[in-house]
Amino acid sequence: MFFSRVLKLSVAVEREAMQQTVNNLDSVLKIEWLTHLVRNEQGRLEALVGSNPMLLLPEPPATYLGELEHPDPAAIPPQRWYYDKTQHLLVYRVANPQAVEGEAENPPRIRFRVAARRDEQGRILQIELRPVDNYRWSGGT
Repeated sequence: MFFSRVLKLSVAVEREAMQQTVNNLDSVLKIEWLTHLVRNEQGRLEALVGSNPMLLLPEPPATYLGELEHPDPAAIPPQRWYYDKTQHLLVYRVANPQAVEGEAENPPRIRFRVAARRDEQGRILQIELRPVDNYRWSGGT
């Protein structure tokens, strides 16, 4: 009973910390998107697609390891972020695998990409941080 509660608390803390980072990244991406959109800077908008959103933060979180080339996900400590320069993905390494249902496993991780929504002419309408794989946090039990 005690350990079940500790696990649930651990999962809740991890989920909220990860989501707070995603929210912060989404906010800075929206600011960048709107700035370049109102200035009609399509080239700068294009440069955001597939970029590392952590570089937009004034200070990345302490859990961010940096940009890595050909990283081995199994070698990444849990509860850490990194940017995979090869695949152009921001990756979060999950600490509580029993609490996340997702497609990126062995080890469990949640992957994101800076992506664009475009109009019929191919112009960027919106920039957003999108999950690459479906995932869902559960209660951890």
